[in-house]
Amino acid sequence: AQGHAAESIHVADPETASSEIASPTGEGALPSADITVQSLVTTSQPATTLPADPMAQSSSASEQLKAAPVAALSQPALTINGALVNVRAGPDTAYPVLRQATHGQQFAITARNSDHTWWQVCCIQEQSGWVLAELVQTEGVLDMVHMAADIPPPPSPTPQAPVALAAIMPASVTDAQNETLTQSTGACPTQSARQYTAIEMAGMDYTHADYAHGDLNLALRGSAPTNAALNLVDISGPADSNAPRLNGLFADGRVPTFTSTRQVYDWNWGCGGDGCRGDLLSKRENTLAGMATAPGEEIHIPTRQQQIFGGGYMAAVLYAEPTRLTLNYTREGTAAVGYTVHLENLCVDPNLLALYRSSNAGGRHQLPALHNGDVVGIAADGELRISVRDNGEFMDPRSRKDWW
Repeated sequence: AQGHAAESIHVADPETASSEIASPTGEGALPSADITVQSLVTTSQPATTLPADPMAQSSSASEQLKAAPVAALSQPALTINGALVNVRAGPDTAYPVLRQATHGQQFAITARNSDHTWWQVCCIQEQSGWVLAELVQTEGVLDMVHMAADIPPPPSPTPQAPVALAAIMPASVTDAQNETLTQSTGACPTQSARQYTAIEMAGMDYTHADYAHGDLNLALRGSAPTNAALNLVDISGPADSNAPRLNGLFADGRVPTFTSTRQVYDWNWGCGGDGCRGDLLSKRENTLAGMATAPGEEIHIPTRQQQIFGGGYMAAVLYAEPTRLTLNYTREGTAAVGYTVHLENLCVDPNLLALYRSSNAGGRHQLPALHNGDVVGIAADGELRISVRDNGEFMDPRSRKDWW
């Protein structure tokens, strides 16, 4: 969301802004966000599962922070706005998570980083920690907060040995999951020679099961057709030159022929245990675009130049079904942070699907990660549908300056 005009998000929290909360938010409108533990891993070998972050293990992410009492109002202090917010060892998402703070907790502010984007707070088990400024509300005289000195560099992730793909079996699914997971895949292949790798995630949204999560499983929201123009459009406002480029979906890098435009439904997080479908989104003319494909054509990830993990990993798989895929360009485990791309009506590579299901069943501490150029599946028929989000908010995939 760095390059787009600021917009309200339907979630309770954002990441660097989203990466520091444990739940989703973004461009269309999103749910309450939670944040989780962060840590990287690499390798472009066969399917790989990386071990859990030792710091995250030693300090269980479920433990609550003991907030230090906040003194007078003149004393710089902050209140946690997110449902769950990471407290890290340093002022960046590359630092390990010490604990998680919950909504409403208060802490004294003891220092800041150079650009005022992170606050150092006191105290977590008699140790200071850092929280992202976008996820808190401050009070007191902030001018008296000094810039922290001698901040150590974040630890470097250690590559892990790959795990044989043959050892990864698809996770069993419940009857409830089958309601959304089992769609007709037509002639989708059941075997693949491709290999994929799972990397350690830095955070994760555990508020809902993946198949029941309105920010991960786009089928829950659904969509309705619109009469928007079937071509690229020029939308005013700033743009992020480092946003994912949708022409990377296709081996020839083309701007495809648009075949349909649709509007995604909002999600009401206050309805029932997992939320329910709301009204159609209306902020943008189109939020789900159909693009012409040749049946069996290889589909790649939208390209981006900023890796999320050493070894050139650009995106993580947040959700996968036989005919649908949700990618996020952070390691924060939520659609509320960074860029998210939903791909609909494709045959997801069966090995990628198997690795996702195995990773999901194992607690989502690691999830499949992808490089630019990696094939994620093949076109199921003549139309691939794409939705793109910025910090949880649904954007218009036809925007020339933003995505092409």
